[in-house]
Amino acid sequence: MKIKYRFIHNRKKSLNAMGEALVQIEAYQDGKKCYFSTGIYIKPSEWRQCEVVNRHDAMMLNGMLAEQLMKLQRIEVEAWRSGMEPTLQHLRNGYRWKSESPKFIDFVKDMLSTSNHAQSTKCNLLSTARALHSFRPLSLHEIDEPVLADFERYLHTRGNNPNTIAKHFHHLRSILGEAVRLHLVDSGIVTLKCFRRHMEKREHATLSKEEMERMAKVTIFPHVRDAFLFCCHTGLRYSDYTRLGKEHFCKKGDVLWIELRMQKTKQKVSLPITPLTQLLGDMGPHPPIPCNTQTNKQLRRIAEEAGIKKRITFHTARHTFATQLLSKGVPITTVQALLGHSSVRTTQMYAEVKLCTILNDLQRVLR
Repeated sequence: MKIKYRFIHNRKKSLNAMGEALVQIEAYQDGKKCYFSTGIYIKPSEWRQCEVVNRHDAMMLNGMLAEQLMKLQRIEVEAWRSGMEPTLQHLRNGYRWKSESPKFIDFVKDMLSTSNHAQSTKCNLLSTARALHSFRPLSLHEIDEPVLADFERYLHTRGNNPNTIAKHFHHLRSILGEAVRLHLVDSGIVTLKCFRRHMEKREHATLSKEEMERMAKVTIFPHVRDAFLFCCHTGLRYSDYTRLGKEHFCKKGDVLWIELRMQKTKQKVSLPITPLTQLLGDMGPHPPIPCNTQTNKQLRRIAEEAGIKKRITFHTARHTFATQLLSKGVPITTVQALLGHSSVRTTQMYAEVKLCTILNDLQRVLR
């Protein structure tokens, strides 16, 4: 819904010792109002029909008022351009940051409070903001190329691998892009060379049935353990698992299905739970779990307790699901449909999948 604006003088019906009162901008949307200070104080006799009069500097003050109104309107336009419907909260955040030099981490927290990002994305962006804050508590305007180079060196000293560092810089670029849209920083910041990096290709870990059975016996972090094993049997991503609700389960004949549209690809998938349970084992419940970063930390602890030396993340469950099905002779096109991939080439990106497919195809010919 469109936001309407107007200037208000002496809203609180109270004058200061100089006989003056504040001029504010009122923003109205869907029955709600919020007010923004212009910092301009004038006498009641100097205000008529929403403009300053009877002062030698009236033209200058009216120009300042118009500039502050345009600042709010720019925030509204930028929200529309970003694909979001602007709200009064967008205005509060944007107006605040344009009036001061915010700490980077405070800006990120406020940005995320009104964003439409998935919860896992919010968690990742906040994790990067906290990493930068632990390196140095910077204001938004202190971030430049030398600072980012020092931050990269700091991440190396923390033992972060190149892909983790690349992810942090990808997140930083997204955050700074939002600051650019709000005209808080120069647009050149997001074009810096340090943001132009690619992820290194790494072999994805998968778990065997025996390793999954060992994880099932671990008693620490039971919610994360059960969620991970559930996704080992369904191939769901973290972002889809955390959205899973009763409305996504339905029964067709004697078969229980999960039906949902995947958040990342928007592909609709149908997972027959009963046949998958019979093929891969019991899947158990799906309790709530913490953010993706914290979940991965807990998973590594679970793996250690189970005597598994592989470096696993929640996404390992998806790779395990594909590998387990292909090792049992399920056609790769069926696995593609279950994973919600639009192209079979994406399914073939799993290193383990290629080996299993080749082996099964050869054994089928030799029979």
